[in-house]
Amino acid sequence: MKVHLTDREVLRALSPLDVRAYLNQSGWELTDTWEGRATIHRLIKDSSEYIVKVPVDKDPSDFASVMGSVVHNLSKVEQRSELEVYQTLSHAGSDVISVRSKSADARGTIELADGVELFDQARTLLTAAAKTEGVGPRPSYRGRPTQEVQEYLDGVRLGQTGIGSFILNILSPVSSSIRTPKLDIDDPFERRVVLKLSTALQSAKKALTNALIIQSIDPFEEAIENGVSANFCNALGDMLEENKSVDIQISYSPRRPHPGPLSRIAFDQDAASVFHEVARTFRETKPQLEVLLEATALTIGTNEPQETYDVDFIAFVDGKSRKVRGVFGVDNFDVLSSAVKDNSTVRFRADVHPEGHIWRLENISGVKPARDETARRFDI
Repeated sequence: MKVHLTDREVLRALSPLDVRAYLNQSGWELTDTWEGRATIHRLIKDSSEYIVKVPVDKDPSDFASVMGSVVHNLSKVEQRSELEVYQTLSHAGSDVISVRSKSADARGTIELADGVELFDQARTLLTAAAKTEGVGPRPSYRGRPTQEVQEYLDGVRLGQTGIGSFILNILSPVSSSIRTPKLDIDDPFERRVVLKLSTALQSAKKALTNALIIQSIDPFEEAIENGVSANFCNALGDMLEENKSVDIQISYSPRRPHPGPLSRIAFDQDAASVFHEVARTFRETKPQLEVLLEATALTIGTNEPQETYDVDFIAFVDGKSRKVRGVFGVDNFDVLSSAVKDNSTVRFRADVHPEGHIWRLENISGVKPARDETARRFDI
């Protein structure tokens, strides 16, 4: 049964800018403008000619009916339902990350808890890609996102689920391209994040295959530069563990056409344990950079101010209690000696290097007493 889309409010939600961008990407030719109020587009396919009119803005009283005609014509040309065409046009202003769960039932539904977790896992993948693009590739990420990353994540939207299965659609809005031969600028941050996500997914897939062949983690080590991190692997592992398999597809907004093919990567449930093992290994063997620590001071290597001295702490790293050691300077002596005497907590940033039973701290900065007087203390 064919369904004709007639809801005026739904049709009025379409963006003329996005519809024109989609038509241009789909091979329609801009042939004329109509009294400055609409653009005329033509497509010749299989010896048939199709003409559509797109309003310049949403002011005309017949805007909804004109958009309905556009959807209807595209439905005939593309041999898709009007609902599918409408969804494509409504998403045209964004890059779309579609995550298909194979654990859905015949009606395309999954358990509520599974759906919530799938969204959280997909968001973690996107956040990891955004952090890679924002601060550079790392084996793992901790702490709050930078302002640039957080602003990007705040703009990401959750679209309607897809038809035919349970498909989570994440919409990453992008600005329109105004490039000319004399204006060669980088893609905006939001597009670079989605491209990084695509690269990381493809690299993770390739690393998975190669790691199983040679029985080594080396392929994943090499994939760090492409955005594969402990956070990324752990999210993929959780996603696969709770679904029979996962298919992730990325399509790019016609607002800013991308010359490459659509990205489509599938992972089987058997890979979950591998991704979890990679995440664990990265966290326990790779340095973690610029970690904000709240650490309980244990011992200090001097009773008097010195140029350098060691201090041992107990700190939470990745949710586990760890013994860590750092070299400090005379400027921090009063705070640290007082903390050792009182067995109290201090706060600072440092790079954490896993090494045996005592992990090493480097690039330490911002040492001060913890603000929270009720901060956790440890019995040693």
